[in-house]
Amino acid sequence: MFTQFFLLFSLIAIGYIASRKGWISSGSLDSLGDLLIYIIIPPMLLSSILSLNIEQEILNEFLWMSLYSFGFFVVYFILAKIYIRLFKIPSNHIETMEVSFVIPNNGFMGFPIALAFFGYKGLLFMVANNMVMNIMLFTYGIYLIKRSNNKDVKVSILDTIKQILNPNIIAIIVGLVLGISGLQKYVPLPVEKLIIILGELATPLSMIYIGATLFGSSFNELISDRMIVKATIARALVLPIATLVLLNIFDISVLMGKILFVVSVFPCAAVVPILVAEYGKEVDTSVRMVLFSTILSLLTMPLGVYLTSILW
Repeated sequence: MFTQFFLLFSLIAIGYIASRKGWISSGSLDSLGDLLIYIIIPPMLLSSILSLNIEQEILNEFLWMSLYSFGFFVVYFILAKIYIRLFKIPSNHIETMEVSFVIPNNGFMGFPIALAFFGYKGLLFMVANNMVMNIMLFTYGIYLIKRSNNKDVKVSILDTIKQILNPNIIAIIVGLVLGISGLQKYVPLPVEKLIIILGELATPLSMIYIGATLFGSSFNELISDRMIVKATIARALVLPIATLVLLNIFDISVLMGKILFVVSVFPCAAVVPILVAEYGKEVDTSVRMVLFSTILSLLTMPLGVYLTSILW
């Protein structure tokens, strides 16, 4: 475990240093993000799914993980609403904070960590969790963000489908179809090798990207925003505790429980500020929650993964 985290955090440090030195500019950082989303992460997901022998049992587990993930995200949204009401968050921040509070970085950060610590099957469960997260973000999440800006909250079914069907989800669907149908054996060897090589770039580039995004954020400025600090710390405590309680109530398989718990300690998703900038308001709220939760995750992530090794 120490070796894995040493490698991951070293890569994050390299990204931070590269950004500080000017080797990664804001423009190239955006390009790196696009490269990961469209070129690197989809092959990683595809190769990981194809590496599994997808029989009926695996498919059933994938569906159960999706259902569990949906239930946990519903609980998280309820907890976010309770926090917002208890701490009297200003009305212009409510929807943005609610979405930021709930939606985790289970893509850029989740996929590499699941693969590193829980293997291909753990990654498959993380994929199911990410798929459900995307569906909730681009339906209910978009609804909340638009409502915060008094925009028309009606979203067409076609637009929703287009938003949900991002490259990651398409790669998941293709992988499942090929695996279930048995067509994966007809994938040409050179194509298979290319998919594997591209997929292997996902972990180092994702960690470097995360490190680069941390540069430029003033830590003193972040901790001076008491609303963000309290909300982020509350999120880092409430979600894991609630997850542990639910996992002890329901009979969920060990590996699924580990993935659900690890997801609860991930930082806020970097995609939320992008959506807030496009559809809502108070972008700074979501940006600061992402930055502070990412810094905080340097502590919570190792602790979360360690707890999975002693609690299950």
